[in-house]
Amino acid sequence: MAGALGEGVGVLLTAQEDGHGTYPQNRCVMETVDRYLRTGRTPAPGTVCPGSMS
Repeated sequence: MAGALGEGVGVLLTAQEDGHGTYPQNRCVMETVDRYLRTGRTPAPGTVCPGSMS
C-alpha cells in the first residue's frame, strides 16, 4: 500500500503480529504512530515492531 501511495507519501511500518487492530495494543506501533501524529516524523525505512499482543 505504501508503494501504491507514491514516493514520499506512504510509509510502511511492519508489526510482527497476526490480524488487525495492532494499534494501540502494540506499544512500539502506538509510540511510532503517536510520534508521527505529534511531530510529522515518519519511521525509518524498514522499521519493524516486534510482536507483543497475546
